[in-house]
Amino acid sequence: MTPDDIRTLIDYNYWARDRVLASVAQLPAEQLTRAMGSSFSSVLDTLTHIYMAEWIWYRRWLGQPPVRPDLSGLVDVEHVRAAWVPLEQDIRAFVNGLGAEGLQRSGFSTFPRSEILFS
Repeated sequence: MTPDDIRTLIDYNYWARDRVLASVAQLPAEQLTRAMGSSFSSVLDTLTHIYMAEWIWYRRWLGQPPVRPDLSGLVDVEHVRAAWVPLEQDIRAFVNGLGAEGLQRSGFSTFPRSEILFS
């Protein structure tokens, strides 16, 4: 995988995220937080899960412990977006600084599941 491949995937990821957030932002608060009986209780919980997963991977790429971020302030779509946009900028800056050799050293695909740490 090349740096351009990764940038293309990142572009697609955030294009899709923005479409989802735009759609979900139209939901009334009751529908956003209503228990759906799925893996993540509500639509909002699903969004925070996806954000948290990206945050954990970013921390792993930096060589930092992948501990659970504070999600308590993510109470609606705008708060999720406000947290996610800076993370996107950090991820893009990180990837842009890698180059081909750095991409191989970064461990983009080499973290075993046993390294996931939650506090």
